[in-house]
Amino acid sequence: MKKIFIILLGAFICAVAGTVIYAKWFVESAPRFHGELAKIAPAELPGWTVEEVPIGHTQGMIDYVIKLLKFDQCVSRRYVKGNLAITFYAAYWSPGKRSPIDAGGHNPDACWVDNGWTRIGREFAVSGVKLGDRELRPYEMGLYEREDVQLPVMFWHLVNGDVHAYKDHRQGWENGVAGVFFRLPKRLEDLKRLGLNQRAEQIFMRVSFDGQNLNDVLANPDFHSFMNLLAPLGIFTDQTWDGYSGLSR
Repeated sequence: MKKIFIILLGAFICAVAGTVIYAKWFVESAPRFHGELAKIAPAELPGWTVEEVPIGHTQGMIDYVIKLLKFDQCVSRRYVKGNLAITFYAAYWSPGKRSPIDAGGHNPDACWVDNGWTRIGREFAVSGVKLGDRELRPYEMGLYEREDVQLPVMFWHLVNGDVHAYKDHRQGWENGVAGVFFRLPKRLEDLKRLGLNQRAEQIFMRVSFDGQNLNDVLANPDFHSFMNLLAPLGIFTDQTWDGYSGLSR
């Protein structure tokens, strides 16, 4: 009986692994994004102080992140106006570049936790939040702490323009064989949702606030104005996706 169970388990694992490997190469070939992240989140913004935020502390770390994530575009900038400080990061992957878990899995729950932050709060698929007369599409919300500094973060992962979020997200990121099993439930979830198109067009973005109360930020008109700049990325519910070069209202 034990031998039969091991054989069946091995066959199941091989079947899942084979499906995942095949699915990685079944791609959507026509990109719908034709914009530039660095223009959507501008390097200069009247009334704001804007500075570039490196994606690594050293050039070696920056090179490592680029090699690891394999994005086509990336922008990382800090915007300050009065007592409002926003750090915005976004990355874009064209069709065929990465699977959803390989792109969106590198979020604060994984990378920040592995780099010394502690996740002290988490909300999944937050919906119904309005900025003025516009409603945000569902987003992930986390609160992370390091050295007595608390950082609230909102983030979205869009796959083919649709919000792509997992029901739960464990902390940390495992590599090697352990990582394969660590992410297997998410890959199965992706297969169920996306079928064999496992390397679709994607954008991951996050907005964090330096030690500020989230409710105060959400009520700040300057924050509303800033988020409206990001509308072409598809973060509001009053938009339809007719191509990332311009989302219509």
